[in-house]
Amino acid sequence: MIAAGEVVEGPSSVVKELLENALDSGATEIGIQIFESGMKKILVRDNGSGIHPDDVKLAVCEHATSKIETVYDIESVSSYGFRGEALSSICSVSDMTVLSRPNEIQIGKKLECHHEKIYESDFAGPAGTTVIVQNLFYNIPARKKFLKSLKTEMKNIRDVVLNSAIVNFNVEFSLDCDDKKVFHFGKAKDLNERICQIYGEDFFNNVQFELLEDLKVTISGYLSKPDFEKTSKSHQILFVNGRHIEYKFLSFILSKAYEAVIPKGKYPVAIIFITIDPSLTDVNVHPAKREVRLFDQKYIDSMIFQIAAKVLNKTHIIDNKHFTSASGNFENNIDVKEDTLDVKFNFDYDEYRPSVVADSRQDFDYGSHKIIGSVLGQYIIVEKDNELYFIDFHAAHEREIYDRLIASDNKPNTQELLFPAMVKLSVAEYNCVIDNIMLFKDLGFDIDEFSDNTIIIRSVPELKAGFDHEKFMKEAIDELSQRDEVKNPIHSVAAVIACHSARRAGDVLSKEEMGLLARNVFNDNADMRCPHGRPFVHKISKSSLENIFKRKL
Repeated sequence: MIAAGEVVEGPSSVVKELLENALDSGATEIGIQIFESGMKKILVRDNGSGIHPDDVKLAVCEHATSKIETVYDIESVSSYGFRGEALSSICSVSDMTVLSRPNEIQIGKKLECHHEKIYESDFAGPAGTTVIVQNLFYNIPARKKFLKSLKTEMKNIRDVVLNSAIVNFNVEFSLDCDDKKVFHFGKAKDLNERICQIYGEDFFNNVQFELLEDLKVTISGYLSKPDFEKTSKSHQILFVNGRHIEYKFLSFILSKAYEAVIPKGKYPVAIIFITIDPSLTDVNVHPAKREVRLFDQKYIDSMIFQIAAKVLNKTHIIDNKHFTSASGNFENNIDVKEDTLDVKFNFDYDEYRPSVVADSRQDFDYGSHKIIGSVLGQYIIVEKDNELYFIDFHAAHEREIYDRLIASDNKPNTQELLFPAMVKLSVAEYNCVIDNIMLFKDLGFDIDEFSDNTIIIRSVPELKAGFDHEKFMKEAIDELSQRDEVKNPIHSVAAVIACHSARRAGDVLSKEEMGLLARNVFNDNADMRCPHGRPFVHKISKSSLENIFKRKL
């Protein structure tokens, strides 16, 4: 009657299951200690209701701790755990110790599970439960081959704890790694305070809280204001009845809602909470409970779209022009299928297009090619071998800087800042920088810890004047947060540096600058795409122009 597979996929799975047990026990204080990214030791301590001494030995038996009393209970699950598999599964692949004492009982029990042998003794420690997991996968070493790097496993653990902390704002959370504090959140009075604790006030001020509800469903959340965007989807999070879940079409729906205000390649922030009668959900569709099946997914999708539209359906001012964001009725206009997307959207909106600045120049020669000039503030026109080349100079300059940064024989030149820059980050962002501090050093940055969630930048690669250190760090962190998706993280961060350092549309280039860019473009070994994969050269042959003007060849 219970469909379940492997529960323990890695250290983060262990932390997730133990956290959920602690929350189900009514804990208001939870402490997590991690050693060697969880491969050596994981400790989770709570002040919850504890396990009765008579039941401690049963806790590691399969399904013995299930919250389900009848077959029909699985149709209306309101607790985090319900199968009763977590402790038994963890015990089967590690050395595990359980220490537990209910508050009303003076002597609890200590259970040691070592190499499939169980030892029981009395425990007179603090009320609540402590679970210690050591030597994970000691008996199935092949499983270790499928784990990510220790740094990635630690990032996954942080994400698990942060996701639990978001929705359980009335619980105190602390996380330590190798005896060093990662973060600590005291009990928050409400969700707003917890969002500020985790993501910082700057984040909080750039999102807007909205709420929609009907007879069956309530959807609320914090969503991006029109000018707040990220370079990854890592800040798009969905909870159903307090449970963090993965929904692969969430980003698609949000992108459609924000397509008029956020450019391609950027993503809105969305932390969304769905509250629904448990009988209208099925949480028993994934072994790790990462997915939830809802009673009418199309209807829920429409509500997600509508809450985004509610944030956007207000008049904003951009560059002194009024801009009205996308609006429309999402319901029945989207058909999301497993294999294909058949999407129909009917929007009424005023499209905002930034003005372009023309820049005409005199002709001049530069080596084997002739620079005609720059047009529309962002393109260089070059004549070469009876052909015209249009070069997007921002993207071309990006490529030049990027190639220089990642050259194996090139150590980037650094420049010391006259006034070191202090950058305040969220908890997750701060830990991402500290985890990758040597990577930044290899690219020419001198970064140190300054205080809680604040870094200080003393030196940077030789960059253009006006380089926005805080904006760069935020985008670099977004790139690193996609670590599983990128082949080489140093290349991804180098691409962000190049983007921030390159000449931008509207900049006025000298003839020497245009000539040097063109020379690099026409280099035999040149890559004609920017670091993000966008082409930056378009060629028109003389014969093509003659065809356009109907000239006889």
